[in-house]
Amino acid sequence: MRYDVDGIHIDDYFYPYPENGLRIPDDQTYARYGKGMDRGDWRRDNVNRFIRQMHDCIHAIKPWVKFGVSPFGIYRNLSSDPKVGSNTRGLQNYDDLYADVLKWVDEGWVDYNNPQLYWEIGHPAADYDTLKRWWSEHAGRRPLIIGQDVDRTVAKADPADPNKHRMERKMALQRSLPNIDGSGQWFAKAVVDNKGNYGTMLRNYYPRYPALQPEMPWIDHKRPKKVRRLTALWTEDGYMLSWRASRGKSEMNRACR
Repeated sequence: MRYDVDGIHIDDYFYPYPENGLRIPDDQTYARYGKGMDRGDWRRDNVNRFIRQMHDCIHAIKPWVKFGVSPFGIYRNLSSDPKVGSNTRGLQNYDDLYADVLKWVDEGWVDYNNPQLYWEIGHPAADYDTLKRWWSEHAGRRPLIIGQDVDRTVAKADPADPNKHRMERKMALQRSLPNIDGSGQWFAKAVVDNKGNYGTMLRNYYPRYPALQPEMPWIDHKRPKKVRRLTALWTEDGYMLSWRASRGKSEMNRACR
């Protein structure tokens, strides 16, 4: 924790993705530590402990550093959980990766959630539209940031207009849903390479103007004190402002650039 970072972000690798003919080699560990638990519950508890300890450790040392996760895009399918599952037929966080993402959100063990919705609209097993609405409904008490696949977004034509790709439709859907706080683009090089003018559209249209980050009052809910000795100086480049920051008694209350 010696690095001056604003956040710690981890990807979706908890228990390994299933492969045909391969088993997770945890028989001995489960026999020793399982204590009679169902093996799936035991594995989920292991991951829960890891997430909770990561969160607690980070905030104990640097309480201003945000901790978040980018989980696989399906929590559970409707066939596995008729009450909570999404109308999908794909790999599941809860059942296959032993990642109980909704519990992490509900317990406050993450500061934001960034599920990977990398499929296209109309995907037969994992429809982007269906999943985006599902995650908005189950956002819980933490900011929800949608993970976008740049390559797939620009490779597929809009269902209603073959002359456009799907970025506009995806963004319109996102802005229509109440509990989504933003997007994360995967992967960054695809944005820099400006595939399908994706980078240009980001710069010139979608997040064209700066926006405030989602509030995180569980980290800090106090307003900073007013600055002192505020002065304005007109230059050929416009007004230049200078001020003296208010004094803070703790790291959380000190002004920083």
